[in-house]
Amino acid sequence: MSTIFPVTNPPRHRVPKWLLLLIGIPILCVLLNRGVSYFLDRLEVPEYIEIDIPPSDGRAWSYTERTVQTWEDSGATFFIWRRATTLFQPVSTDRPPWSWESVIGYFDKQLIERDWERAEHHGDSPCDVYLPESEFLDKGKNGYVIYKHPGSKVYQPTPTICLAVWPFDSEWVSGFEIVLLTSNPSPLTVFFEGLDSP
Repeated sequence: MSTIFPVTNPPRHRVPKWLLLLIGIPILCVLLNRGVSYFLDRLEVPEYIEIDIPPSDGRAWSYTERTVQTWEDSGATFFIWRRATTLFQPVSTDRPPWSWESVIGYFDKQLIERDWERAEHHGDSPCDVYLPESEFLDKGKNGYVIYKHPGSKVYQPTPTICLAVWPFDSEWVSGFEIVLLTSNPSPLTVFFEGLDSP
């Protein structure tokens, strides 16, 4: 008669909980970091405000630029869209010459139809930051004007339009240089600015 020996399982070695935590926590942190980074990157996809207004003389714009501007000290990000052209004075006498007022009036009308209005800034303006021409142009006549949506807070990061119009006169031609620039704050910039506001 044969003896039957009971089958015994070898002892199981369990991984200590402290080792699981030691390995698991860094992996969890990396995964969370990647997930949050991915989510924040999706929020920061550039959204430019593109204003489709032809220049006053009906010609095409000379160029269009798109820039992402991030401030190193605050991390605030703005999406800058810029167009520029030269408006030459008409050669024919049957058309009146352009003036600063007539060029600005043309854009005023177009922008008001698109739910923008002139914004008054006392002291620094957002255009001082976004518009390089503000180094040599003043606000107002033969300089630049600022537009915002009605009800916008003046010194908050809100969508802004800077329109610069200034005369030039050479031996052969004269007219106006025109720059139309929009600035749109990123969603995170608006969110964090809202946290800082009283």
